[in-house]
Amino acid sequence: MVILPYQTTLGRLFKPDDYARAIRRAEISLSLPPMQTVSNETLLDTGYVTPREEHEDIPNFAHIINLGNDSSPLLVVDGRQYMRYDERTGITRLIAANDWQLQCVRVALTLKLMETGTVSFARLTDFPAKVFTDWITGTLVQRYTLRPESEMALRVIATLYYQAMLMPELREPGHDRIRIAPILARVSGIPIEFILNLIDPDIEGTVGSLNNANDLAVELSTKARTLSMGTLKFADLHTLLKSTWYGTNHADNVGMALEHLPTWIAILYTAVSDRSYRKSKITERAERIGRGNDIRNFIDLVGRGVAEQYT
Repeated sequence: MVILPYQTTLGRLFKPDDYARAIRRAEISLSLPPMQTVSNETLLDTGYVTPREEHEDIPNFAHIINLGNDSSPLLVVDGRQYMRYDERTGITRLIAANDWQLQCVRVALTLKLMETGTVSFARLTDFPAKVFTDWITGTLVQRYTLRPESEMALRVIATLYYQAMLMPELREPGHDRIRIAPILARVSGIPIEFILNLIDPDIEGTVGSLNNANDLAVELSTKARTLSMGTLKFADLHTLLKSTWYGTNHADNVGMALEHLPTWIAILYTAVSDRSYRKSKITERAERIGRGNDIRNFIDLVGRGVAEQYT
């Protein structure tokens, strides 16, 4: 299970241990204040690097670092991208409030993941899984002009991958995948017979390992009953998707959302609850997929989960 963004395929390109050492040195001069949401709610077990001179020697970083451990976390983010400090007045003010709030939600959900595992994320209804599936599938279909049968296969693979993020036993081919075929059918909207022909481990050439986003890219491109995509890698999939979101560190956030559930849920929550993101492709897909109270229920569930991390 990917607990922190820097543990993702994209995150491993960075050096979070170097950032952590620099933060610990800087704390001698000025301790890290706890994170506060735009509505001034304080998040438990958090801290942020301030834009004050005492923290100026800390390299800029974009994602969550844990200065504690899994059982006693201290999740730290770099606040300098989102705020400015006025030395004359001694006041720190937000300059990117919407992006800061997304980061607060992401941190709160990461704390939730560390506390309860994926259980809480599995209870967020089918809505985030449906949008994830449509986000991946729709982007590839548009790029490669695929036939309906290939689109159906993509939907199944993307849905299976999302379920594998929730249930590790689904990451490798096996009969556990057959067991959840009804869930895959409900989320993807694809007939169960078609699904079984793609996931049954006793059938040659069915979907293989889905341990990470690179596996996802490979399986999407080689098991979708088309040759037009060649063999995609993580970098290819990331390139196609990164323009579907915007804001601070948007490209990184998209790449990490493919493996880090709190990042995906935070992006989707922001997409449907903050109208400043209404023109993003993710928001457009979410609003098209949402039926009845789907979006409202999702917002309420995530909001309650975030509020549980307030002091």
